Amino acid sequence: MKIISFLIENKSAISDLFTAIGTLFIPVVIFIFEKKRTERAKRIEQTEIIAELLATWGRYPNSNVISKNLSPKEEREFFSLLNYLSYKAYVWVPNKKLLDELQKTLTNTEGALTSRELIVKIRQEIQGDKCGKISPSDIVTFPKR
Repeated sequence: MKIISFLIENKSAISDLFTAIGTLFIPVVIFIFEKKRTERAKRIEQTEIIAELLATWGRYPNSNVISKNLSPKEEREFFSLLNYLSYKAYVWVPNKKLLDELQKTLTNTEGALTSRELIVKIRQEIQGDKCGKISPSDIVTFPKR
């Protein structure tokens, strides 16, 4: 009974206490949600950069084929785009081992991962375990014509 009578007698003080707690708590909650949203946006951008790099490179993964299919101007533009995407990827990919694997794949080094295998590894690095595991064969690749 003493607690109830205390609460009744001091309801304005209790109200002020809850207001103060809310004033402190709301910015913390907003900060946490904003941080998570920013991290998610960063992961999405990382994923998009790698996907675009591999898709663009995949058009002509062997450089001796490019001259047969592109004009000199188109070839310069193609390599300029590849360089741009490669530089962005090297800035964003957080893991040195993955960068090494990316470099091997893009330079057609013997024993390099396929694009699909590389996507699986980079996805695991960026997404972590929360999105479930996929295998390279799960990734759809459309044939060139």
